Amino acid sequence: EQMFDIMDKNRNITEYHRLFSLISIDVFKEGVHRKGHTTQQQNKIINHVLLQDESEAHSYQAHYLFFICLSTYNYMWKKDFQKAHYYALHLVELIEANPHQVKEVPYQYAFALNLLITCQISLKNYKATVSIIKLKAIKTKYKYLEELLFYAVNNQELNMYIDYGQFEDGLQVIDEILNKL
Repeated sequence: EQMFDIMDKNRNITEYHRLFSLISIDVFKEGVHRKGHTTQQQNKIINHVLLQDESEAHSYQAHYLFFICLSTYNYMWKKDFQKAHYYALHLVELIEANPHQVKEVPYQYAFALNLLITCQISLKNYKATVSIIKLKAIKTKYKYLEELLFYAVNNQELNMYIDYGQFEDGLQVIDEILNKL
């Protein structure tokens, strides 16, 4: 019975990966929708039974993908930043409730925080500064991830200052970036 449970969880994760891949491919293929409309193919993806109810996610990884799918869908296709934020926040909370995941797969935590920050900036939510601090605090032994984090943190921080009209603070960040390069 345990073997069947493991097989079921693996199938569940694989299907969530497939759905996220379809969403991602469509974003790359069609670009970001500026008007918040969806195509027939996008509606077919988002109406999939696994994306209708969180209880369909049978493992931590499936939950992770469930929240990413819905946050990405709402941000990129529907332009519903409030819903995108809701799912991105739940994604970060899921990871933070499982601290070993932050250590074992820091790129997933970085991805989730980056998604949350993007939503927060779009909503002019000043909690973006707290999320940026969390993103800055991620430690990794992988040089490539360290470079991605450097880019993500600085990009998000500059976007935040521009969006919030805090240009002087943005200029200070530019000086810090130049010193680190």
